[in-house]
Amino acid sequence: MTFSEVAQRVGGELAGLEEDFIVRGVSTLEDSQPGWVSFVGSTRFLAQAQESKASGFLVTRRALVPERPCIILDNVWKGVLFLLDHFHAPARPEPFVHPTALVGSRVSLGNEVSIGPYVVIENDVVVGARVRIGAHCFVGHGARIGDDSFLHPNVCILHNCEIGNRVILHAGVVIGADGFKYEMIDEQLTKIPQVGRAVIEDDVEVGANTCIDRASLSETRIGRGTKIDNLCQIAHNVSIGAGSVIVAQAGIAGSSRIGEQCFLAGQAGLVDNIEVGNRAKIGAQAGVKNNVPEDAYYLGTPAVPARQFMRIVADWNKLPEIRRRLRELEEKLSGEDDS
Repeated sequence: MTFSEVAQRVGGELAGLEEDFIVRGVSTLEDSQPGWVSFVGSTRFLAQAQESKASGFLVTRRALVPERPCIILDNVWKGVLFLLDHFHAPARPEPFVHPTALVGSRVSLGNEVSIGPYVVIENDVVVGARVRIGAHCFVGHGARIGDDSFLHPNVCILHNCEIGNRVILHAGVVIGADGFKYEMIDEQLTKIPQVGRAVIEDDVEVGANTCIDRASLSETRIGRGTKIDNLCQIAHNVSIGAGSVIVAQAGIAGSSRIGEQCFLAGQAGLVDNIEVGNRAKIGAQAGVKNNVPEDAYYLGTPAVPARQFMRIVADWNKLPEIRRRLRELEEKLSGEDDS
């Protein structure tokens, strides 16, 4: 495929040096070689691009690389995705059930499923078409997995949970473990049974070693198209709306409600029983203890609106000077009293 053909396929505009070539791959600016295409999404990387060995670039209009073949796109990732799909399309395994897999009774397996070594599928499970289940996965009784979903190795889906279509669960994900619910009864810390389920809607992706607990009585639900990073904790009864992003090590306590298209940055923590409005953003390491309105941006612990937090930070930097001046005033007043 030539560079000009790439431009046609992604709906881009050719610009810069008029030089066509056979595209042999896509890479970062640092790793490019002649014949490869790289990408520049910001003017910050223009100097680096000019030194790159790449033969051409996917760029925005503001980040045009001078005197080099370029394809202008509104979003360079559209072109990167096309090239990644072209050069690095994952090989789809042949449909099979490995002889070491244990499949229970009344299990429905869709067409073209692939089940790897030492998988355990309990009774009354429904597995959709073209599902891939990696080695050492566990699927509990009564669970359902939708079409075209992919369970990487060591995923655990516990009983009666539901996984939608085109869901990706990375290694070590646990769906439907008991929620963390204990009460003091007769002076003893007593476990409250967790008899609900967890539901993962279509097109969700969950990162490695993330845990999504089942509900106490009803359901924990992750909305369509939501993306969750590694090492996150989603507690019982939580609801996350469609198209949200949860970054690594974030934790959401029980029964909290996250709206649609929300963003929780790394290590953000939310207490139980609060609501976060649609399109709200929570900054890294923020500790949220109250409801967050729609379209708001909160930072800090306890979390406050971002502008308020920035004013607080500005005052933090003044504290040493304030402390010095306060000490001088105290010494001055003490001297006046002595006189």
